[in-house]
Amino acid sequence: MSPNGRLFFSITVSFAQFERDVIQQRTLEGLAAAKGVGKKAGPKFKVAGEQRIRVA
Repeated sequence: MSPNGRLFFSITVSFAQFERDVIQQRTLEGLAAAKGVGKKAGPKFKVAGEQRIRVA
């Protein structure tokens, strides 16, 4: 790989990592805000033990 190619690749990877970090930060902030209002993350229903055995 040429030095120019390596530089371009490094810059592209840096932007991708930055975007990933921003998305992760926003997700955690959104979950914290929802928790502050009293909402819970995850499935809206629970499966009882007997039902879980039938599903599996």
